[in-house]
Amino acid sequence: MRLQSKVLAVFLPVAAVFAALVAFVGRGATESIMVRELGRRLRPQVEDFADKIAPDLEARRESAILTRLQAAQAFTGAEFAEALDPSGVVLAHTNVLETGKLRTDAGAREALDSDRSVSVRERGPHGPVLVVSAPVWRPDEEFLLSGGPHRRLGTLRVALPLGATLDSARRVGAIVAAMAAGFCLVALALSLGLLRLVLLPVRSIAEATARVASGNYNARVPVDSGDELGELADSFNRMGETLSRTVVSRDSLEEALAIARAALDASADGVLVVGRGPRVVTHNQRFLEMWGIPDDLGATRDSRRLIAFVQPQVEDDGTFLAGVVREDADFEASERRDLLKLKDGRVFERISRPYRIAGEAVGRTLTFRDLTLHFEGVRALSQARDEAVETARAKAQFLANVSHELRTPLNAVIGSAELLRRERVEGETREHVETLARAAKALLELVDDVLDFSKLEAGRMTVERARLRPADLIADALSLVAPRAAGKGLKLRVDPGEAGYLELLGDPMRLRQILLNLLANAVKFTEKGEVAVAARPLSENPSSVELEFSVRDTGVGIPAEQAARLFSPFTQGDGSTTRRYGGTGLGLAISRSLLSLMGGEIGFDSEPGKGSRFWFRVRLDRAGAPAPSVEPAAAALESRPRDRLRVLAVEDNAINRRLLARQLERLGCPVVSVSDGREALARYRDEDFGLVLLDCQMPGLDGYATAAEIRRLEAGRRRVPIVAITANATEDDRRRCLDSGMDDFLSKPVTLERLAAALDRWDLPFDERALAAFAAVAADGPQALKALLAQFLSDADKRLEDARRALDAGDADACSRAAHALKGAAAAVGARGLRELCRSLEAAAQ
Repeated sequence: MRLQSKVLAVFLPVAAVFAALVAFVGRGATESIMVRELGRRLRPQVEDFADKIAPDLEARRESAILTRLQAAQAFTGAEFAEALDPSGVVLAHTNVLETGKLRTDAGAREALDSDRSVSVRERGPHGPVLVVSAPVWRPDEEFLLSGGPHRRLGTLRVALPLGATLDSARRVGAIVAAMAAGFCLVALALSLGLLRLVLLPVRSIAEATARVASGNYNARVPVDSGDELGELADSFNRMGETLSRTVVSRDSLEEALAIARAALDASADGVLVVGRGPRVVTHNQRFLEMWGIPDDLGATRDSRRLIAFVQPQVEDDGTFLAGVVREDADFEASERRDLLKLKDGRVFERISRPYRIAGEAVGRTLTFRDLTLHFEGVRALSQARDEAVETARAKAQFLANVSHELRTPLNAVIGSAELLRRERVEGETREHVETLARAAKALLELVDDVLDFSKLEAGRMTVERARLRPADLIADALSLVAPRAAGKGLKLRVDPGEAGYLELLGDPMRLRQILLNLLANAVKFTEKGEVAVAARPLSENPSSVELEFSVRDTGVGIPAEQAARLFSPFTQGDGSTTRRYGGTGLGLAISRSLLSLMGGEIGFDSEPGKGSRFWFRVRLDRAGAPAPSVEPAAAALESRPRDRLRVLAVEDNAINRRLLARQLERLGCPVVSVSDGREALARYRDEDFGLVLLDCQMPGLDGYATAAEIRRLEAGRRRVPIVAITANATEDDRRRCLDSGMDDFLSKPVTLERLAAALDRWDLPFDERALAAFAAVAADGPQALKALLAQFLSDADKRLEDARRALDAGDADACSRAAHALKGAAAAVGARGLRELCRSLEAAAQ
């Protein structure tokens, strides 16, 4: 009966609240429905009165309007009726005292703003009312026929009292509340009866549980049903049977505990078992030794004292505490691992796992593993790795510096040899020049190999993605080894195959470098016979092609014992002291690294005495459109005059400066050469130049700062191209040049062909920026600009004719004045080439 009393005590207030809530909601809902229905039924009558009052309202017949309002009030039983003009002023009211007032309340304004009839509940003089409003329109036959716009004369408002309606709604709410209360009482009576039936088997289970608690494991509960109560009774009976069959052997339990204790103490790791609270359940001797805990303190198993002893030894004492003192729910968490750093330098790994009794997690087992030696080894390895990385970086920097220092004198040697080869020298002198050129080229290849190797080791090598054709790569590489092969009497065989003329995307320079290295090795190690190069597709799909390039020779071959180290740097097949064939031993190592960057591979097959076949494979994407053919730089060496391009050459090395001036003169360019950045800026301020060749490494103001200052000086003026000339040949150096304001990049040594190609790239006849600036200031549109340019051309013809006549008459001053005038006009419109020619003519006349 106690449970039934509790149910009754809870249910009765709930039922009362429910009945009151139902009454309130029912009353509100009934009231809303009845008011809405009243407004719906009254609306047609109000709209009919609005139509009838329209003529009187338009004529402003106040007495007639009042008569109709009184009729409407009598017909509908309204509390009042009124007619408003469009602005809200009362034109007529059944309570005459309201006439002339302005309605500003929300209900009136809503009725005035609406084109339809509206119903609004308001508070009237004698209680709540429902105001039904209808617009009054002008009765216009023309509007009725055409459906066009019509005029609003005012608004009719009729207020019906809601007292009776609201009383009815309250009565309905009371009836609903009474019904809800009755329903709750019936439900309560049924629930109490059902609860009494349910409690009978529960009482039987409680009595049986008391007997089991007293030691009677044979107590049983009758199972009278198959529902949940029956399942509960059956489970209780099976539990009693299990308990009655269970016999615990004290000796076996003590033996198991002894084995567990021995295993715990034999562990090399410290073990601490904690329960809730935390409460120290147990620990092993190793745990005490690791933390230096005295035996007498460990025997107490006082968790607070143990934590207070251990916690100060950890660098972050909160870390240890968070791993031991946990909320009850956290005992269910899975295995966790963390590191504890001790103040004495030791490092412990803590492994925390839950332990369970009867399937329930009641605590955690904390295992402490000493990882100090492991971390010391890791630190030693890390330090050794850092030292190795620093050594590699220093080596790469050293190689880059050596390469830079070698390129500066090589620039003078190769440039001078190139100029000498173009002179008319014969006999022994010609042989010396050719020997000098070949030696310089071999030394440059050595420097390039060292630089490539340093970039690959430092991880700074990048590959490009440009259009290429395999046949072009083979032809370019063969053209470089053909003279040496011809000198040895070797035949060169080429088989580009069907893959030779595919349009692909890749790095043509690096692929040509790999192919050239294999061809050069084949020619070097072959004394007679032939060297054959081929390309073939291994696999294709719509987007890419896997190619195999191969180079076969009939040379000395490679012994098996030397094959394993063939691709190692600074290693050759012939490692003897005689070094018959020479070389750095970097070519194949660089080739393998480059192919690794491209996702390819390299290998070889060889038989000593019969020759070798080297191959490399790489997958390249197909190109979308045919690659345009590019004329070699050598073909453009003397293709056109360059006397209109006046060059400012800035080079601190006297030999290289003199050589650069000679090369520019050979190419037909007027040149002014200076030795440092400050002198270059002084000449740039006072003179006109079409191109600046700028060395990057100079004492004082270097090339980067000089380029930035030139860009600052020419703000608002035409932009003069700046081409960097530097012995630093890495991609980072190139990017640094472009970031400082330069436009192009030439690495030393600078050959005539490469210099000519750079001049042709930047020798533009028109300065588009200057022309755009001129158009923005001097012309209002395309037609105006066209007229100005036509006028400029006409004036240019006249100035040139004046200069010609002055020369014929021997009047140098007049010729100079005509050239000077035309030079300024040409600079204004961006005619760069004409401006330079006028400058030359003016200087010659002076």
